[in-house]
Amino acid sequence: MIAQAEDRPARRPASKEGPIMSSPRPLDGLLVLDLTQMASGPYGTMLLADAGATVIKIERPGSGDPARFLPPFTEHEGAMVSAGIVRFGRNKRYLSLNLQSAEGRATLLELVRRADALWENYVPGTMDRLGLSEAVLREANPRLLHVAISGYGSGVVAPAPFANRPALDLIAQAASGLMAVSGDPGGPPAQIGAVIGDLVPALYAVIAMLFALRLRDRTGEGRFIEVAMVDALSALNERAAVGYSLTGREYSRDWLGHGGPYGRFTARDRDVVIAASIPSLWERLAPAIGRADLLELAPAPDETGRWWRFGEVMKPAIVEWVGARTADDVVETLSAAGVPCAPVLGVAEMLASPQTTARRLIVEVPFAGGTVGTMGWPMKIEGVPEPAGGAIGAVGRDTEAVLRDLLGYDEAQIAALRAARAI
Repeated sequence: MIAQAEDRPARRPASKEGPIMSSPRPLDGLLVLDLTQMASGPYGTMLLADAGATVIKIERPGSGDPARFLPPFTEHEGAMVSAGIVRFGRNKRYLSLNLQSAEGRATLLELVRRADALWENYVPGTMDRLGLSEAVLREANPRLLHVAISGYGSGVVAPAPFANRPALDLIAQAASGLMAVSGDPGGPPAQIGAVIGDLVPALYAVIAMLFALRLRDRTGEGRFIEVAMVDALSALNERAAVGYSLTGREYSRDWLGHGGPYGRFTARDRDVVIAASIPSLWERLAPAIGRADLLELAPAPDETGRWWRFGEVMKPAIVEWVGARTADDVVETLSAAGVPCAPVLGVAEMLASPQTTARRLIVEVPFAGGTVGTMGWPMKIEGVPEPAGGAIGAVGRDTEAVLRDLLGYDEAQIAALRAARAI
């Protein structure tokens, strides 16, 4: 049966069982300075924190990460809190630091000397203007892994003709060609609903940092790592790119290289998707819908000898068969036959799905006297505990603790920084 959505409050009572995460974790002992904002960097550093790294989120005093001003909002401890910070803020420590001040920069460099990695996603050139260039960071800590995410790259490791252009998720989706191949056949290009222009670069940045960490284990040397949002989504668009390289044919929303029935169909109560893209799946699908005779009508391959048009033969029969049934019936019948298919679920239904629950995809974060669900790890590693939900912090929540614990500052030094408006 298709999971039905349940009415669930945004905040739930905190579990009495406590967090399931315990040491050892893969990145225990790693210290990461997080200067990132909005989505691409914060998502990547949250994954590092989930894996055991000590991640210090460094924000401008007062206002903090601009993501704190993105809707939707809810009230928490007398203030309005944005989902923008709740999404990627778990398991981090929160330090406020004014990098426009000499004292703030000096404090950051003290942290750099002790850190394993520094993440930032400023417009290229910003760190230089702050007096925190790669040369300055490398002098402070030759072992530092400096991870920089930007729209088009910085030009430091590889040429970046559009380095100065700003970019967000929407821009990356368009410039990568992904938007051109997304959407319904015959319709306009479509934006993908998830912010993949932010999340995919973050994933590549995590992978690159772990690669560089392995190199550092052997050489003792730090690295500058740059990930461009447009590069990341262009790499994700590999199917269309390789298809064009092979055939010279531009992929379209009407034909994405699948010869068989592959797409969305409408059942009596909702839409379903069917992905029968190869001959072995056609041979399961046709009998499942009572039309084994269609297998005899498959046309010959086209001029490339590779692409079959069997979908044109089967589609009318599938439309008729699916349209006369409920989505549950369609999914159960085709799944039993070994044909890939699924209902098109809404977000609430996905969250209530037994798959989501069984796979522990929701991490509960302490919030407003209870907890709020955030998305957890989609990867499972034997012997490694699932992420736990450390509480989201206000701007600078842990400033004094971080300065005392990591830098050994006393009350007088902390007071001097506060007087200089550096924290």
